[in-house]
Amino acid sequence: MIYIVSYPKCGRTWFRTIISQYEKLSKSNAKEYKFTHLGFGLESNNDVLKEILSKGEDRLLINISRDPLDVLVSYYDDTLKRGKRKEKKQAETNTIDQFCIDQTERYLEFSKIIKQFNFDYSMTYEGMKKNTLKEILPAFEILFDQVDIDKLEKAIEFCQFDNLSKLERAGKINMRSNRVKGYFKTRKGKIGSHKEELKPETIKVIRKKLDDKL
Repeated sequence: MIYIVSYPKCGRTWFRTIISQYEKLSKSNAKEYKFTHLGFGLESNNDVLKEILSKGEDRLLINISRDPLDVLVSYYDDTLKRGKRKEKKQAETNTIDQFCIDQTERYLEFSKIIKQFNFDYSMTYEGMKKNTLKEILPAFEILFDQVDIDKLEKAIEFCQFDNLSKLERAGKINMRSNRVKGYFKTRKGKIGSHKEELKPETIKVIRKKLDDKL
């Protein structure tokens, strides 16, 4: 089993969509894999974490990460639209700045958990934006016995942010967001968007929390 581990809002839907499009184009199937947030975000439990730990070395692990500040602001927007009742109320009654400061502790909890893993490959959202093929190819080499680079490039081209955003809003592609009216998985897709959405002092507070505990 291959486990693809990420905190919410790190780009897993994008990566999942590329896998799906590649399978369609190449007419091949990935090895058995499972995406997981380890019980964080909308996931209701951490059974997958127990499953991973129970397998010892009998599994492969891929990690997707992203700048924590961009994660937090995107998670705020996500929570407002489709979050669990308690978190949604927190988002509605607090400013984005206070919400992100509070949610930093949850991000740190996740970071502490994954420190016990030796990932077979780690990639970043930023790397995917800069050079998608280069960043995801090692992950595809884990997921598939053989990778058809031409088909993968075509899958990546189809899954560029602007195209997915257009298709999702036109109702032509299902990105697992259709259960909530007016909610779309594609948001801004921008690196460093937290600089536009958070106060400079908030960024300093969160960065200090992260630097002290990571």
